[in-house]
Amino acid sequence: ATQGRAKVTAIDSQTTSVGLGLLVQAAAEAIANGQPAPVVERMVRSLIPHTYMMICTPGMSYMSYAGYVDPSQAFVGEMLGLMPIFTLEEGQISAVEKVRNARSLVDFMQEFICEFEELSHIAFIQGIPGLTHEARLMREHVQTCFPQTPFSEHSINLPLATLVGPRAVGLVVIEKSGSARR
Repeated sequence: ATQGRAKVTAIDSQTTSVGLGLLVQAAAEAIANGQPAPVVERMVRSLIPHTYMMICTPGMSYMSYAGYVDPSQAFVGEMLGLMPIFTLEEGQISAVEKVRNARSLVDFMQEFICEFEELSHIAFIQGIPGLTHEARLMREHVQTCFPQTPFSEHSINLPLATLVGPRAVGLVVIEKSGSARR
């Protein structure tokens, strides 16, 4: 084995889960294509502000335990059957909407996707158990509105489920560079 020195640069992706995975995948593809490290770093840094994540959770107590919402908010939200929608943009979690059912959530996610002119990837994150009907609706919407955009479906991973609950549903979109939101 060859031993040597290599410069390692840590980059704050300001995202998690599938969003982070998509950034790593883009970096790996650039490296596989022979791009030098500084070019890969610039490319990843340029993708970060164009990576958007949305999470909806019926289990607000998980977010309370993680310190993202007040315990009383979590209690009342769960008692009323509300499902808050949060975005993760630029490393910050922000509440943006509340819905009462999965159909309203899908409508909100479809409207969110349609705010973009061009996307390089759309990922749907399903909680446990999976929402097969909702996933199908999202897949059909993406195929209709963004037929050239890759769409992937993922089960929620353990670290994310620990923060937002195992029944959370999420969406990650990466906007193409130079594209504008509608």
